[in-house]
Amino acid sequence: MPPCDCAKAHKAQEDENGWDYFVELPSTPHSGPLDSQPAEQTAFVQVKSKTTRGLSIKIKLSNALKAAASQLPFFIVLIAIVKGATKPKLYGKHVWIEMITAALREGRLAERNGALPNKKRIGIQFTPDDEISGDVVQWMLTQISTAGGDYQPSKTKLFREIGHDETWPGSMTLQGTRTELYRNFLGLGNGLPISDFTCTPLRFGMSSPKSGIKVASGTVHIEPKPIGSCEIRLQGSSDTPSIVAPAKLYSYNPTGNADDESFRVSASQIEILFGPKDISGLKFDTDPTKLLDIKSLRDVVVFHYWRGASAKILIEVFHESGMRLFRSTMTGLPSKGDWKTVLES
Repeated sequence: MPPCDCAKAHKAQEDENGWDYFVELPSTPHSGPLDSQPAEQTAFVQVKSKTTRGLSIKIKLSNALKAAASQLPFFIVLIAIVKGATKPKLYGKHVWIEMITAALREGRLAERNGALPNKKRIGIQFTPDDEISGDVVQWMLTQISTAGGDYQPSKTKLFREIGHDETWPGSMTLQGTRTELYRNFLGLGNGLPISDFTCTPLRFGMSSPKSGIKVASGTVHIEPKPIGSCEIRLQGSSDTPSIVAPAKLYSYNPTGNADDESFRVSASQIEILFGPKDISGLKFDTDPTKLLDIKSLRDVVVFHYWRGASAKILIEVFHESGMRLFRSTMTGLPSKGDWKTVLES
């Protein structure tokens, strides 16, 4: 590929790294101080030629992986020499999302099957849309610009993250009391001790014999996702307003049995747990370091009034659909941090 007037192309002496030319691309105008002039853009180019019909070629998997891993822009250019044509046509591929994905998937598959990457080839299919009708250097600059700013960090991020599955198979042994297990899985714990943790990362649904994770001991922190929205309604003495607050609903059942079912209803100042007797309770707490709106401040005053009057509190929880999920009463109020208040159904 001959260099143009505004770029310098350096031919590789040996084809060991999968590229034929190292190209110094032209600099863009810089209006700032001389000592803030950014470095010139550079790129690798692999050139393939073909005299037969079709626009498909094959390259070594090892070279495709190097192109995907390189932080610099990498291009594959096909020179198609069609019989009877007066001049060849140029086609180009930018090693970006599509080609990085293909290289990584084939790499994981080859490793699983025990194939050597320098002995395996992958196909690249060019299309009429890949034809370079103008200046090849300007085409390269356009491709780089289209990829967005911060090219090198963006490409490195793609190489590291493409194809990784969101869930990985694994196992661990949880330690802790029954109450600690419930609290943590409902999102109220401070972490659970674990032992014998193993995990197998998956990429494109395939594991690697070199990527297994093993940890002898540690701590796991659980962040449950709410199963829905609901509303808490508390009513104490008749001479005070009720406390109504939007809340999130969480659920945990370690066995699947109805007797082990538990729920957490969480609002800004209120936490209610329903479940086995040693789990159930209500907590109304306020962070003294945070500013409160008028309604929240009123709720604090009302709650402490009930507390001082030893009021019998009616507790109701309504699902976002309007269905009542729970109705109970509580005599007296727990002291701060006490979760062992018995709820009378």
